[in-house]
Amino acid sequence: MSKAAGGLGIKKASTWNIASVGKLVNWIYVKADRLWIKWIDSVYLKGMNWNDYTPGGLNTKARLFSYGCYQDDLCILCAEQAETNEHLFTECKFSCQVQKYVEDWIERPFPTDSELLNVSHSSMKWKALALVLSCYRYTVWHQRNLARTQFSVARPVLLAERMKMVVQQQIRKFTDRRGGQNELNARTWIGLC
Repeated sequence: MSKAAGGLGIKKASTWNIASVGKLVNWIYVKADRLWIKWIDSVYLKGMNWNDYTPGGLNTKARLFSYGCYQDDLCILCAEQAETNEHLFTECKFSCQVQKYVEDWIERPFPTDSELLNVSHSSMKWKALALVLSCYRYTVWHQRNLARTQFSVARPVLLAERMKMVVQQQIRKFTDRRGGQNELNARTWIGLC
């Protein structure tokens, strides 16, 4: 519970971790003006977009199957198609369900990379869309890894709720840092806080 609400201000470590990783990924995505972000961009991304970067390709099941590590290449979340990057984030029934729940709480169609290219990078709308998209990709990839290592899959609605909490937390931190001046804009546009 927050200090303002009479609590000790202690945050849940797992939520804080996801929010922190999401913030770092978002900084990389928006190419924040920080030295280490510039270093990552010059050494690893080499001017590429964050979404296009794969260090030798993500180790999807289809890729690992080609190395002989699996008996099949079916997606571990839906078990219907080969698990490729495109399938995992855009075609998988499980991922599409998460997207649907996200669309319900942001009250708009799910953001796409091409949509982000057409919005000013300095606008609150762009920052919120990039945050939702980055958080979604991290959440799906993390859930896929949990399914692979711990043989458990959370319900899509629970993942969307976790995403909502992380995005809300990040928007609140952003608006608090700005002295609340962008708070109304963020709350009005995305309807999260």
